[in-house]
Amino acid sequence: MIADYTSQLEQKRNRFIYAMKRAGFDTIQLNIGAIHPAPHLYGYRNRGQVKTDGVKLGFVSESSYQIAPINDCIVLNDACRNLLKTTIQHLPNSVWQADSEHNWHFIELDDDMQADEIHINQKRPFKQGNTEQNEWMQAWLRQKLAQNLQPGKVVELFCGSGNFTQIIAESNCTTITAYESERSAIQSLKAKNLAKVSLQIADLFKPFIWKSIKKNVIDAETLVLDPPRSGLKKLHGFFDSFVSLKTIYYISCNPETFARDAWIFCQNGWSITDIQLVDLFPHTPHIEALVEFRKE
Repeated sequence: MIADYTSQLEQKRNRFIYAMKRAGFDTIQLNIGAIHPAPHLYGYRNRGQVKTDGVKLGFVSESSYQIAPINDCIVLNDACRNLLKTTIQHLPNSVWQADSEHNWHFIELDDDMQADEIHINQKRPFKQGNTEQNEWMQAWLRQKLAQNLQPGKVVELFCGSGNFTQIIAESNCTTITAYESERSAIQSLKAKNLAKVSLQIADLFKPFIWKSIKKNVIDAETLVLDPPRSGLKKLHGFFDSFVSLKTIYYISCNPETFARDAWIFCQNGWSITDIQLVDLFPHTPHIEALVEFRKE
């Protein structure tokens, strides 16, 4: 039984509001609007991961180590569904058999890949899993930067392979310093030859990270960040390093860790000036938040 989509959106918005209340916010003052709905409820995912033991292929059942076999997945787009069917045709497969150390292997499917690229335990470069909604998020950031008449130097944290870097590069900013820990992502971004961009490899969860990169960020006026589910997490020394910031654009995939970070921002003189919620993945609890902060 699948919940009505209107109800799904309401519950996701309520999850975000609850997280913000728990962090200490008066959510009435935040003006949290409706979620931007997904244009398609099925066939939207441009990537996915399945598990296999060489005999079965599917997803791991909740609270278990058992693979629940599948023959299809209707949230995948056509390209990924075809890859999934091709993968299933490879079963049984002795090369994919589980061993004493692993109950299964993973296979990542991506609409950028070909059938001959189907291999076990090979991570694909990260990208947002819903192409249409990702383009909408890019448009949100593009509009925000266009409204920011003097973005100055921009620092981007967790830039990945450049999903938002290319949008920042189109803006009126002077320079961009983009940080990412994955070398493969940096190499993909470097290949795009974006103007004004300086690429830096750094573990942004490392203790004292902000002190170590202070010389590169102390004059930044705008910050764009799109962290993983754990959020920014390491904030010790952050405000001593980013002393020139005027605007922050925080793209979050986890209401709870975002609320934690946002509360600390607001305790250090920042105000939330815009919140836009986006539904990337219908039929899941996931919710994306695009938030603008301004210095008080």
